[in-house]
Amino acid sequence: MKTKDHAFVTVVATVQYRALADKASDAFYRLSNIRGQIQSYIFDVIRASAPKLELDAVLEQKNDIAKSVEEELEKAMSTYGYQIVQTLIVDIEPDTNVKRSMNEINAAANKKSRERGRVQISVRTRYGSPTPGHCRRVEERRPCILRTKDVMERWY
Repeated sequence: MKTKDHAFVTVVATVQYRALADKASDAFYRLSNIRGQIQSYIFDVIRASAPKLELDAVLEQKNDIAKSVEEELEKAMSTYGYQIVQTLIVDIEPDTNVKRSMNEINAAANKKSRERGRVQISVRTRYGSPTPGHCRRVEERRPCILRTKDVMERWY
């Protein structure tokens, strides 16, 4: 299926169903291919709900999608003598190109944050601690104050 942000995903769903005892003849004679009929209803409901949501929302709301599939199936299949016991969205698998792009975006963001951290670390080690409060022991305070004075004179 295709999401609102034009990402293609594969949805794996499972449905547990059973024939109702009081409608056994309907269940046996009215439908020749129960699995195909259930699969068609699942496809219709998922195709109707997925284009309204972006990829992240589809992944987050898989339980809501399963609930809507179950409700629609229950309405449709009860006339044929079947009860829908449970519907589960087992997996939502993005297309390989979408996964690759998402991994590249995450890697770039991680690289950028690591580089930002390196710049901050290199500034601190080059110029020392910016304030005397960073000196932990009393013996360190005098050199730390002198370094701070030195840094302040360079900056201003």
